Amino acid sequence: MVGMRLAKNPDLVELAKKYERSLNVLWAVDDKMNIRQVTALLMVYCDEGQPVTHYADKYKIALSVMGRDFLDMGEKNRKGNPGLGLFEKDRTSSDLRKAPVYLTDQGRVHVEKLLKTFLPQR
Repeated sequence: MVGMRLAKNPDLVELAKKYERSLNVLWAVDDKMNIRQVTALLMVYCDEGQPVTHYADKYKIALSVMGRDFLDMGEKNRKGNPGLGLFEKDRTSSDLRKAPVYLTDQGRVHVEKLLKTFLPQR
């Protein structure tokens, strides 16, 4: 019946608000950042120093898609324009898909701001 709504779980509503705040933290960096890029940021934070191929395999994401997102989040994006500056790669590898990926200081600050939105408010 139209107009009839089930009551929302207040705990889940609060969690949804925290999730929204966390996304706003990252969208302040770049309002075009997509959810895959947010996920990539969290992947690298949790398991830093792995190559793009590792993240693509582990999370079942096409390497071409993962590679584009990682490029866009680096110093320069896939078009050669300035990237988001959140990732850096070890440039000693000739194959950038196999180069270890690390968060920049800026990347780490933004991930930790995002994660702090989930902590209890003081």
